[in-house]
Amino acid sequence: DAHVGERVDKLWVQGLGAYNVDIYKERLWKWVNTVIKFRDEDKNNLGLNKLVIHYLGDQVGGEQVYKGQPFYLDLSLTDQLFLSVQEETNAILTLAEHFPEVEVFCVLGNHGRPGRKGDNHYRTNFDYIFLKILQTQLEKINNVKVIVSESSVCLLKIENSLILLAHGDEVKSYQHLPFYSLDRFVRRWTSLVGKRIDLAIIAHHHRECQFDVAFGETMINGCFPGGSSFSISRMQEAGIPKQKFFGIHSRQGKTWTYDIKLANIKELTPDKNNIYTPI
Repeated sequence: DAHVGERVDKLWVQGLGAYNVDIYKERLWKWVNTVIKFRDEDKNNLGLNKLVIHYLGDQVGGEQVYKGQPFYLDLSLTDQLFLSVQEETNAILTLAEHFPEVEVFCVLGNHGRPGRKGDNHYRTNFDYIFLKILQTQLEKINNVKVIVSESSVCLLKIENSLILLAHGDEVKSYQHLPFYSLDRFVRRWTSLVGKRIDLAIIAHHHRECQFDVAFGETMINGCFPGGSSFSISRMQEAGIPKQKFFGIHSRQGKTWTYDIKLANIKELTPDKNNIYTPI
């Protein structure tokens, strides 16, 4: 959930958040540099030799996902696409200089569709175009492999763990929490594929969490923007901009987990008129 092109002005959200193209770039490279730091510090210990990156959708912010969205953008959808290709390609190339092997697995989000929900096929999607261009850009890099799922989910094995990737827009929230729907979602996919899913990872909900379900684990990744104009003003909620970073062991499955915080939450301070929210 990079939502490239989304604009959140701090004046609109009571000073509780901000997002634009420059902030996206800043947070992307903070993520890259944090991962590299883990690799450098760990060379003589666990030996983090393979980096697996999951793109879980909504790389682009889109243009027509909800009514009035163009008022909350600082890039057109086409510009969102090409900026994403440029920045994400450079990010992965940088990571590939530090890891002997980089694997990238990708699913689509809902913000990349060029029209309203139901107006087009789910693969008529700028996320898909972004991912296929990214795949082409990196196909000649020997230690990088990019896999783009042609379906709405991606079922894969890392070490001996069976992992399900999905964007998660089909997982509905109750009182702003998707726990019950996610539990049902994982159980149904377990039944469909006839295999125990060790770890299900989704995005979309912009709030990081993880919990056990159906003899496995589920994880909701965080997002790049944090709070948006809609979430803060309409829902009085704002997720912390963060990404999940974790290790997979060949016998133990998912072991350690680390939250890469992309921005620090700033405390509101009063101005000369003792007003805390910006005016």
